[in-house]
Amino acid sequence: MRLKARPSSPGFSVLTCSAFSFYPPELQLRFLRNGLAAGTGQGDFGPNSDGSFHASSSLTVKSGDEHHYCCIVQHAGLAQPLRVELESPAKSSVLVVGIVIGVLLLTAAAVGGALLWRRMRSGLPAPWISLRGDDTGVLLPTPGEAQDADLKDVNVIPATA
Repeated sequence: MRLKARPSSPGFSVLTCSAFSFYPPELQLRFLRNGLAAGTGQGDFGPNSDGSFHASSSLTVKSGDEHHYCCIVQHAGLAQPLRVELESPAKSSVLVVGIVIGVLLLTAAAVGGALLWRRMRSGLPAPWISLRGDDTGVLLPTPGEAQDADLKDVNVIPATA
């Protein structure tokens, strides 16, 4: 069950109270404004493909007054009438944005992982490992030569016997 508001004609909004998947079909939807009866509004009622029912009721109110209204749902399956408050659009949009960002991050991580796996499988090193020809001498010294550049004087000519 939910209560939503949407803009209507200038200066007015339409509140829609909806109930989904209920049985038996007898259901009453009515609106309260600040706790007082505000009417039942225009309704829609029908069966679902699974044998349950759905219903909605709409009421036109002044724009800005939407949060003064709530919907009361009465049904045999409820121990007492259910009070449904107006959904906050900020909460639902934050949830949607969070889910979209999460899906995008997971997709980017999966694509990056797949590309790295493909690169490693083809025998190339990971992109953060550098094996260019100009810097391998620093990583791998030439065998038999002094390992410390300060110990070797390049200006000395080797003595011949």
